[in-house]
Amino acid sequence: MKTVFGLFNAAAEANSFLGEIQMEGFSQDDISVLGQDSVLTEARKHSHTAEDAGKGAGIGGILGLIAGIAPVALPGIGLVIGAGTLIAGVLGGAGLGSVVGGLVGFFRDHLGLGKDHATMYEEGIREGNILLAVHTNTADAAEAVEEAMTRHGAHDVYIQERVRTHA
Repeated sequence: MKTVFGLFNAAAEANSFLGEIQMEGFSQDDISVLGQDSVLTEARKHSHTAEDAGKGAGIGGILGLIAGIAPVALPGIGLVIGAGTLIAGVLGGAGLGSVVGGLVGFFRDHLGLGKDHATMYEEGIREGNILLAVHTNTADAAEAVEEAMTRHGAHDVYIQERVRTHA
């Protein structure tokens, strides 16, 4: 199993990407999202707008991923929302509230990301980016997701060979 990570500067880009990969057969169970509450609240608005306009910016887009999720305060970042199998799987339902040492520690200890990637993604979220992670079963699928992320404006895209799914 491979997981593809990417940072998006704008909710519209993230929703556009989600729409494409969901049309290609990825489900919400394959996708995780992490970002500041204020940024994801704005993303909710873009999800509604795109759906109402019939533009198909994702079957639920970010809105579908974070519906009903309460934000959690993290040191040095502020209120954060995290949703998807990546978050639930590694924390066993405890949620982001159990992330005491900040996101770098979470990314390293629970996801197996190296220090450089962990730091880069924490800084990206702190700067207001949206981190999306897509779980794939094959190298070809991971490459297709990587290409789609890049095409939709993601930066710092990285394929993790194997993500841990338990704490």
